[in-house]
Amino acid sequence: MPDRDRTLEVRCRNCGARFVAWYGEEDAGSEVKDVHKCGLCGGDPMKKDNLKDAVLRLVPQVPRGT
Repeated sequence: MPDRDRTLEVRCRNCGARFVAWYGEEDAGSEVKDVHKCGLCGGDPMKKDNLKDAVLRLVPQVPRGT
């Protein structure tokens, strides 16, 4: 289970996209993880730097009732 006091940012070294997920407060500490490919580019060199200015905010889903 993720720490709710942190923010996770995943940066793709291939296409440059950044995926950001906030857990808890927006000003919480952050953790950054660099990856060589993401789900948008799949590591395709033809898509190099296509999304270098894109920031996608990931919204964690919480299941309703159990």
